[in-house]
Amino acid sequence: MDIFLLFFLAHLAGDFVLQTNKIAALKMSSTKGLIIHTLLVSAAAMALLSILGANGIAIGFISGVFHFAIDYLKTKLQKKIYIKGLIYFLLDQALHLIVIALLVKVFLSIYANYSLESSWFITWIGIAADDFIAGVRLIILLILITYVSTIFVKMILRDFYPDVRKSAFFFKWERLIDAFIGILIFVCIYFLNIYAAIPFILLYFLYSRIQMKLFKYLNKIAPIKYVTIIFVNALLYLVFF
Repeated sequence: MDIFLLFFLAHLAGDFVLQTNKIAALKMSSTKGLIIHTLLVSAAAMALLSILGANGIAIGFISGVFHFAIDYLKTKLQKKIYIKGLIYFLLDQALHLIVIALLVKVFLSIYANYSLESSWFITWIGIAADDFIAGVRLIILLILITYVSTIFVKMILRDFYPDVRKSAFFFKWERLIDAFIGILIFVCIYFLNIYAAIPFILLYFLYSRIQMKLFKYLNKIAPIKYVTIIFVNALLYLVFF
C-alpha cells in the first residue's frame, strides 16, 4: 500500500497539479500539447519515484509512456464519439489507476522484500517510513480536495448546462474559491461531522453569493456545485478516515 500511495501521488502531481488550463486545452487540440503534458507527468513520476532508487525512476518513465497512450486514445475518441465529459474523465482516471496498480505489482514482484525503511530518501531526511507515508497521504488528500474535486464538480456542470460548457473551463478565481470552500467543508466534516448543519448553511450562503456575484451563475447552479462539493468531501473523509 505504501508503494501504491507513492505511485498515486506521482500521478496526481503530473496529471493535475502540473496541468494548467492552457496545457489541458493544448492537449486536446494537438499532439504537441499531449507530448508536453506527458513530459510533465513523466518528470513528476520519475522525480517522486526516485525515492525507490534507479528502478523507481525507470518505472516512472514507463508510467509516462502508458499515460501518453491512454490520453492519446482518449483525445481521439472524444473527437469521434460524444459522451459526457465526466464519463471520459472517470474512464481516463480508472485506466491510469489500473496501470499504476499493475506497475506496483511488477515492482513488488521484482523486489518482494522491498521496504521504504531502506530508501535512500528516508535515510537522508531522517524520519520513520510511517511518518513519511502519513505525509504522503495528507498531500494526496489535499490534491484530491483542491484539484481533482474542483474538476469533477465543473465537469458535472458542463455536462448538464450547455451555457457553462461554452465558457472557459474555469472562470478567473473560480477554481481557487472552489478549492478553498472544499477545504473548509472538509474541516467542518472532520471536526464537526457531516450532520452539523449550521456551518454548512453559513458556508452555503457565502458560497452562493460569491458564485452569483463573480461568475453570474444562475440561482440553481450554486446549490448543485455546493452539494456536489459536500458529497465529494464526505466521500474523501470516509475513504481517508
